[in-house]
Amino acid sequence: WGYVNPGWFGLAALGPDAEVAFRWEYRFQKQEPYKVGFTIGTKLRSMPPHAYITCDSQMFATTQGEVSIADDVQRGLKDAMGGNCPGLISAPKGPNSLVTTKMQFHEALRWTPSKDNPNKPESRWKAPRMTFHPDCGYAITTIPKLRRDEDNPEKVDSSGADHAYDGVRYLLATHRPAPERFRDDSTPSDLHPGFSHGHRKRPWEPQDEQLTDARYARGVSL
Repeated sequence: WGYVNPGWFGLAALGPDAEVAFRWEYRFQKQEPYKVGFTIGTKLRSMPPHAYITCDSQMFATTQGEVSIADDVQRGLKDAMGGNCPGLISAPKGPNSLVTTKMQFHEALRWTPSKDNPNKPESRWKAPRMTFHPDCGYAITTIPKLRRDEDNPEKVDSSGADHAYDGVRYLLATHRPAPERFRDDSTPSDLHPGFSHGHRKRPWEPQDEQLTDARYARGVSL
């Protein structure tokens, strides 16, 4: 969140294997919280339902019962979307969260290049878990330019344009972590034998048992 300093909102889709795909961003400056919430809600109401919006914890701060920034943003969302508006949740705050989310950021962007083409991943299972659509131009241009903190290389220098970086960190902090992906393109997408029309379970085939044993041996539960 920011008033004099620019604020940033990122719209992301979360996949079943902890993929995070940012599709749209909204930058705002010198706007009232209600208007920010209403503008975001106007964009979201034409899309499928959203689970939640992760926010800077300072947005929830109040003094002597005053309405918080988060309250006004939530009111704008509700006026734009009605009962379908997502709720706001506070992201973790503190020195430890800065280090942890920076580590999560690196992990989400990690990928293995192909031997034939270093600009492409070796396979889709070894591509970055986190991607950005070209519409997210501010995030794409500012995040790679951030520098390490000279006093602590595990943190980012906050004097730079870190608004999109912080917004992404907040989502990574609340999105469930995923284990290392062992699956490759040769692995069947569904290992369950399924059910017959009479709702009775079909017997396991020998190759299913061998494949299941191999998956367990690699530390992946089915």
